[in-house]
Amino acid sequence: MSTLGLKATTLTCQSGRGSWEGQAVLVVDTADIFSSQPCSEDSLREIVRCIDLSRPGPHTLVFVTQVGRFTAEDEAAVNRVLDVFGVEAARHMVVLFTRREDLGGESLRNYIRWSNNKTVWSLIQKCADRVCAFNNRAVGAEREQQVSELMGMVRRIVQENRGPYVNELYLEDGFTNSKLRSFIKQNRRIRQKAEGGFWGWDRERFLYLGFAVAAFIVIVVLLIYLI
Repeated sequence: MSTLGLKATTLTCQSGRGSWEGQAVLVVDTADIFSSQPCSEDSLREIVRCIDLSRPGPHTLVFVTQVGRFTAEDEAAVNRVLDVFGVEAARHMVVLFTRREDLGGESLRNYIRWSNNKTVWSLIQKCADRVCAFNNRAVGAEREQQVSELMGMVRRIVQENRGPYVNELYLEDGFTNSKLRSFIKQNRRIRQKAEGGFWGWDRERFLYLGFAVAAFIVIVVLLIYLI
């Protein structure tokens, strides 16, 4: 898992293997391919690498952000994830907040409930209220409990969806950058239509232009699937 900071710490998509309760697990840690910047050739190559590493398809997409730091840039990154994977990918998504210790004893549910950040509400709603938080300083039993909570959500997603998430990108090999751009554009239209047509597009354009040079906490997307 990448460390959250003012710039991405993962320069290229990577995978790692582990186990949980006797179940083999593969985690794909993405590079900064879901920022609000327009897709460059490098970004497209990393998207292809991400797809290849997570074949035959991820069981869960874990969206990692930080308590108190969800920004307009992060919202644009959420939209990019849905543009790449498709709106149906939200059925496989979990929101993971780091730095739970910053809540000062307040529960995560209360933090979300009393937050004025409508983008956080919208994201969690899209993910069917699948949300958890990690204390970065946790050790021992507390750390194990955090992992168990997250992996329990992964297991429920697998049961509910009866398998991994698969879209057109996972069904063929050797797609070109041109086809990938077309696929992302098509998914963007579908998402914008679901969000309210022109206003959804105009709002996203504002995010892309108005916050393109702002410093932000990079969201890391982890694609988890059980082997």
